[in-house]
Amino acid sequence: MFAQTLSKVIERKNLESAEMEEAMETLVEGSVPAVQTAAFLTALRAKGETKEEIGGAVRLLLRKARRVPARRELLMDNCGTGGDCGGTFNISTAAAFVAAGGGIPMAKHGNRAVSSKCGAADVAEALGAEMPDTPERAASCLDAAGLVLLFAPHFHPILRNVAEIRKSLG
Repeated sequence: MFAQTLSKVIERKNLESAEMEEAMETLVEGSVPAVQTAAFLTALRAKGETKEEIGGAVRLLLRKARRVPARRELLMDNCGTGGDCGGTFNISTAAAFVAAGGGIPMAKHGNRAVSSKCGAADVAEALGAEMPDTPERAASCLDAAGLVLLFAPHFHPILRNVAEIRKSLG
């Protein structure tokens, strides 16, 4: 089935949301060779992702994510564009601190820099801020400070099977 989906994307045909969700699950499970994963990601980027494809990927990530037991009605995550290869400034981490300072509870996902000078994890490390490794510790930080910095690999461990491939693609 994945071979058909890969061929479709290479032919610059759009995927339905459910097709993308299934393809992403196949990729993150590591059940296809790395070269096919790289081909899929490259072809998807070359044709341009549709809102349906992004939605399918998001649904899979939400379904597989480690959830933080937040005890707040309102909670915002302003995850940035890490790995966009645009040389952009990491404004999303600074914005998370500003929003939290203004009273908006923030759960900021981030990682180490991939294509910029610093990622959210690099900022946290420079500040000496804790990046909790369990959902319970994350909830505790959020309750105490109104802000928690979440190291993406701890909360989206399924992405470990594609992390190196994504990094090598730039």
